[in-house]
Amino acid sequence: MMNTNNPVYAKTLNDMLISQQSTVSSSKWHWCERLNGTYLDCPVSQNPNSNFLIAAHNPSLVDQKYIRAKVSHGNYQVRVWDSAKQVFVSVSKAAVICVRREVESMEIVNDCDLHVKTLIPAQGFQLVQLTYNTQVDLTVKPSTSNSIAGLTETLVMK
Repeated sequence: MMNTNNPVYAKTLNDMLISQQSTVSSSKWHWCERLNGTYLDCPVSQNPNSNFLIAAHNPSLVDQKYIRAKVSHGNYQVRVWDSAKQVFVSVSKAAVICVRREVESMEIVNDCDLHVKTLIPAQGFQLVQLTYNTQVDLTVKPSTSNSIAGLTETLVMK
């Protein structure tokens, strides 16, 4: 079962959302249970064919240009919150890179990372809306050279 975020952080996040005039509000945010784990350590594993909202927080003093999040597949339509227009808008670049990984139970899982090009301002946040859609496949296909490339990394299989 995924952990519910601590109440102080949830309140702070909601205050930030309100300050951006977002229509989103929740006191029950969830997060991945471990850093650098698989999608099985994240809330998406419990409902892989559902819609999700990601609140990406950037506590640093430097703007970030992309978000990486764990997902179980590439069948999502991706939108980000546009605070000026007060709506979710489609992104121009999003990709899912999947690799087969062995987990602690010795099971092999198809572990995927969603990469979204979007601005996360310094000491700010960005909302990313994932809508499950079987007509969409953001998964980067392997090439004949045994490598796949996404927005921020290239994996070469040997």
